[in-house]
Amino acid sequence: MAANPSIKLDPKYDHYDFPTTSPTAQSGHPGHTTPEQDAQVEQLRLKLEAAGFTERLDTLTLLRFLRARKFDVALSEKMFVEAEQWRKDFGLDELVRTFDYKEKEEVFKILSSILP
Repeated sequence: MAANPSIKLDPKYDHYDFPTTSPTAQSGHPGHTTPEQDAQVEQLRLKLEAAGFTERLDTLTLLRFLRARKFDVALSEKMFVEAEQWRKDFGLDELVRTFDYKEKEEVFKILSSILP
């Protein structure tokens, strides 16, 4: 099982305003990583920076990509690059800023009545 009781954060990318340790101890999840997995996060981040990426390089995001590819850094890098290309192709970042969500107020009213 993982040996790291807290997540190793990078001050350049990790600016969270929520808990960063997974509540359940699962190997490879935030706060439950091994030193080797921490090194793989850093290795993936360095490779992506070298390739010119500057966004979404936070530790939690990189851990998700690494877990999805069983901590294979090369496969995780490929998956990340493809995901970023998909975001670009579909204009996801712009869509989030410009999406006209007419039902938003009504949905929030319903959700606020059922959520704590």
